[in-house]
Amino acid sequence: MDKHHFYKSCGGNVSAALEMAEKLLEEGRDRSEVEELFRRQVINEFPDVGSLVDVEHVKPSGHVFHLGQAEIESINDEHIGYSRIIQRNGLYDGLNSEKEAKDKAISETKPGQWWIITKYFSESGQYKGTYINMNTPVEVYPDAIRYVDLEVDVVIQPDGAVTILDMEKLDKALEKAFISRKLFEIVKEKTDQVVKSNQLNGAQQSEK
Repeated sequence: MDKHHFYKSCGGNVSAALEMAEKLLEEGRDRSEVEELFRRQVINEFPDVGSLVDVEHVKPSGHVFHLGQAEIESINDEHIGYSRIIQRNGLYDGLNSEKEAKDKAISETKPGQWWIITKYFSESGQYKGTYINMNTPVEVYPDAIRYVDLEVDVVIQPDGAVTILDMEKLDKALEKAFISRKLFEIVKEKTDQVVKSNQLNGAQQSEK
């Protein structure tokens, strides 16, 4: 089956359905028929709008940070959106904004996209700024959203100013062989794309 390793790693009913489907393929059953049967069996195992999932932020070294539970607000072949409530006080690095418990983080990405856009708001709705996290495309599991963080962030201040954070961490990840040279170049290319796009958007907004 396509995406064998992904479905296998989901475990539980998804993994069991995968084994059944692949046995049917081995027996010579029509592939399109088996794939449709598999899809119908597993579709309800995956999150839908309103579902609560864990957000697994995986570092190139393999260390996993659990960012807490998020609520799925939209999910389809074109868009993934989710939100979570900040639990602790602190500081939004690079935004010069205070992080307060009960702030709301609203994130969005697309299947296959190399970044996640997260906008932060106070409990009363005041906009505090945006992080654009560079990462491998998000994978949606039955109970989690998972991606590998690629160290670099693009931040957008409330006034629209755009800056890049932690490019040196990407250099170190390459030096330590946590990432390949090819992946390193992809991240740099995607980061430049994000920066140019948001600088253009900022300029258009200021003209208005």
